[in-house]
Formats: sequence, structure tokens, C-alpha cells
Amino acid sequence: MSNKYNIIPNDEVIDLSSEEDIERFTNPEAHAKKNLPKATIHHMFGKSEDLLKLIPDSPAFLKGIQSGGFKQNPGLFGFIQKGAQKKLDIAVERSRSKLNEFLENQTKDPRKDLKRYLDKYETSPDLQSLWAIYLFNISRDFSDSKNMTKTAIARMDEDRLKKLKKALQGLMSAIFSDCITIYYTTWFIQVYNEYLITLNRLLKYNYSIISQEVDKRFAELVRTVYQGQKRVASMILKKDELESFSSMTRAITGSSYALLNLAPSKIKETMATVEKPQERELDVKVSANNTMTMLMSVLTLYARIPAFSQKNLVQNLLKQMPDLDEELEMRKQVILLTEYVATCKLAYAVDDLNMKRAAMKSVYKYAVGIADNLIKGSIPSKWHANIILRIGWVAINSKDDIIFPKMEYQQVLKKAYQYLGWIVSNCTIPTQPKGNENRKEDKIRQSLINQAIQSRTKIAVIGKTVDLALDAV
Repeated sequence: MSNKYNIIPNDEVIDLSSEEDIERFTNPEAHAKKNLPKATIHHMFGKSEDLLKLIPDSPAFLKGIQSGGFKQNPGLFGFIQKGAQKKLDIAVERSRSKLNEFLENQTKDPRKDLKRYLDKYETSPDLQSLWAIYLFNISRDFSDSKNMTKTAIARMDEDRLKKLKKALQGLMSAIFSDCITIYYTTWFIQVYNEYLITLNRLLKYNYSIISQEVDKRFAELVRTVYQGQKRVASMILKKDELESFSSMTRAITGSSYALLNLAPSKIKETMATVEKPQERELDVKVSANNTMTMLMSVLTLYARIPAFSQKNLVQNLLKQMPDLDEELEMRKQVILLTEYVATCKLAYAVDDLNMKRAAMKSVYKYAVGIADNLIKGSIPSKWHANIILRIGWVAINSKDDIIFPKMEYQQVLKKAYQYLGWIVSNCTIPTQPKGNENRKEDKIRQSLINQAIQSRTKIAVIGKTVDLALDAV
């Protein structure tokens, strides 16, 4: 090995493969009938194993997250702690201001200022989050470059992935440290998705090389890398999954409400802030109830993140929440059910029948438990309907994969058909008086009824394939 690589730490070496060799595969028409050397392929096997460890639900990735939160130094006396907190608040505000100015104008690089404050207050989740946002914004994406080879892009992707990994783990650690705001969550979504997109591109590239290996001893790893691609792709947050959160954020963008700490442990402080006069009128009034709704929206998003589920983040946060009214209590159940659905989504991505069975049955069991013990036939909100519609979703999506034995599946179909009838005949969501221009509740109610009718129709058709006449029920 040359001295060039002897003086570079292993984690800094991007690729030791011959670019010429790899190009023989990535540009086959230019190197007809020339195969990649075994050494190159086997080297890429090693690279592939490293990439699998970067999937954000893997044990290796999770080790980089401080799931216990950043440990704060309380100080000796209250007044010293209060003074230190004031200095920290000033540091956070200045850092955020410098970062926002950089992002808006791309003028002065705030790296030195951000690093100085971070070194001084390394346990501050706010400063950790701002540093993560900075790292994300200086990581350049070369994937659309027309002047670079696929190999060169892959190498740039690996270099970029290091910054994205630090940024993502930093934001996740801050969230575990009760640093939960709309501002940070909005950035978290961008970092999370970009990390997954970049990682998936690298897995695809490596798979295109290692899949040329014909030795059956390597078949399992080739299959695992392919499944890794599908896992990563399934984790990417889709537009429809972000729609509710995006709609909410548009209403408070540019206001101090975006910086409110929504963590349950901070709710009392947040409520006091909400009561103060604000600098501008918003599209919606941010009351105590709306603040709780904002938190619920954020937690619904977090419930879709496998790493958070593995560390029980959402469940622990929901346990800390104050007493809820019936509607918010049901939304809490919807959030917990969302975690089960996210697990199911991963199982279907890797196409493992045993995993699919276990995941789908978990969704069904949890949803039916809520329906039988909490809903009991009445549908006073869209969150109650959401649970019932999910039971219908299980019934419809279990027809081809032998998730349930025939007799058990007949019962699943029968129950789903019955519960969906609750929405059709007993949906008690309040309606607006006639003549009211804002008839949002009416539209929601009718949309839920329509969805229930459509699901019942599909289930009745499926029922006939398993000797079940549901139209007569």
C-alpha cells in the first residue's frame, strides 16, 4: 500500500478500488466483454457491508445517537444556573441568527462562530441542532452532475454521507434531549430524507457491482444489499405522509411559534410563552389546545421513523403528556398505531413473509383492541374513524400474502366490514349549520363515509373468494 493511504485514517479513505476497473462495468459498451477483476468486486463487498451499517435502524447507526439526551450541568446554585442559562440563550439566538443569515444570503460562513459556541456549550441540544443544520447545508449533492462518472459521483456521495450522518445523529440526539420544535423538525425531515436518498443511491451502485459475482458463497450478502436498498427506500418520508405536518407549519412559518419547545417536559414553559402577546397575527390562533395539536402532529411524524421506534421515543413522550380530552386521547392511539404501520411497511419492503405476517397481525390486533375497548361503535372524530379505516386496510391488504389462515381471515373480513359500518351509520362528527361558508367538518365527515363505503365494497368482493357472503351481513 502506498504512503498516501498509510497516513490517512481508515474512516477517511473513500475508495481504494480502481476507477478504471469499475468503469468497465458502469460503462459496459466502452469495455465490451471485459469483466471486473475479482479483487475489485470483493473490495466492494466490504464497502457494501459498511453501507448496511449506515441504515438508520441498524445497531451500528443507533450507537451514534445519544438516546438518553445530552447531560446538562445544573450548576451549584440557582442564581448561577439562571445566569448561565441566560448566556446560553444568547449563544443559541446568535448562532441561529448567523446560520439563518448564511442560509438566506450565502454570505459569511458561520462555521467558526457556531463551532465556538458549540465547544463552549457542547451539551446544548439547540446548538447541536444548529450545527447539524449547518453540516447539512454545506454537504453538496453531485448526483445530477453530467461531467462526472458514476464512480466519481459514488465517491462524492460517500464523502457527503459522512456529513449527513453526523447531522442526522446530532438532530436525533437533540430530539431525545427534549429539543422538539417545528423549526428543528422541519430541518430534520430534510436531513433524514436526503440521508436516505444518498445512502440508497450508494447501495444501488454497490449492488450493481457485487451482483456480478457468480460464486454462491456470496449470494446471501448480495441479497442482503438488495433488501437494504428496499428498506432504505421504504423509510423515505413521502409527500402524503408529510401533508398534515406541512399544512400546519405553513400557518406558523416566520413566527416565534416555530421555535416553541413542544416536548411534554417543557409544556408548562411553552404554555406561558403562548399567553404572551406575539409579534404578528397568525393564520391560526395558537392556544394551549393548538399547541398540543402541534405536538401531536410532530409525534405522528416521529412515529414513522424506525430508529425512534426502536428507542421508544414516541411512547415515552406520550406517557409524559398531561391529561387529554377524548379526541386527543384517540389521536394518541392513532400515533401509536402509526408505529405499527411503519414496521409493517418495512416488512413489506424486504418482502419477508414471516415479518409481514407478524407486522400485519400487530397492526390488526392493536386497532381491534382500540375499537372494542375505546370506540365501541361511536365515531365522534376523524381520529376514531382513522382506527377503523386501518382495520379495513389490514383486511384489504392481506388477501394475497396468506397473512391469515382462511378461517381466521374470514373473521378479519367480517369484523372489518362490521366496524366500517360504524362510520357509515354512526359518524357523529359535528356538522356546520346550513349557509355556513366554512363547511370543513361536513367535507371531512362525508369523505370518511365515502372511504368506509369503498372499503366495505372491496372487502365484500374479497369475501367471496374465501366463501364469505358479506353483502348479506
